[in-house]
Amino acid sequence: MNQNITKCPACNSTKVNIKKEKRNVKAPFGQLIEIEEAIIHCNDCDDDYKADDSDNLYSKTLAASTKSSISSIIEYVSNLGYSFTELERSLDLPFRTFSRWKSTSEIAAPAITLLRLLRTYPWLIEVADRQYNEDDATAILIMNAYKRLNTGFEHFLGPRNKISTLSNSNTLEITQVHENNATLKFSFSLPSPGDTKIYCEQNNCKSIEGGK
Repeated sequence: MNQNITKCPACNSTKVNIKKEKRNVKAPFGQLIEIEEAIIHCNDCDDDYKADDSDNLYSKTLAASTKSSISSIIEYVSNLGYSFTELERSLDLPFRTFSRWKSTSEIAAPAITLLRLLRTYPWLIEVADRQYNEDDATAILIMNAYKRLNTGFEHFLGPRNKISTLSNSNTLEITQVHENNATLKFSFSLPSPGDTKIYCEQNNCKSIEGGK
């Protein structure tokens, strides 16, 4: 660490001192690593500046945290029930790609982005497996959004004990019964001819979603 700084980078004052500050560095899904940075404090202009080697220290630490995330992301995805062969086939990756990534943690930036997306949205694997068919992708998205929504309901209302649906040519009605008989009912109605609004009724609270 450079301890020979005698002037403020902004005002050239010699009334400076170096203080140490701790900082947490963590890549998405990676290990949290604490570093200590050198900060130049100017007693004349009362500003703080990082020492020249601070950015280099941060970059190296972030790279280490990123490297630590690779195997944990791959384990998370494979624990969802996907084999490496299935993942590689769905994502059009060469054979043994995931094994190499997990064992070496040496992977290019685009591949790291791919892994992060799969960790955040695992259902993208199914989208890829369906050859990115737009209709299938939309259905998969809606299904997973509904699952997440239900997770929120269950957090407040308890486990879902029963779900039923009722539909006809104009209306779709979904009823969910949760613990302690808490009930949610959603009713969706198609617009009448010339109407651009879709009507959704949840229990007795009615809201209107504007059309195009």
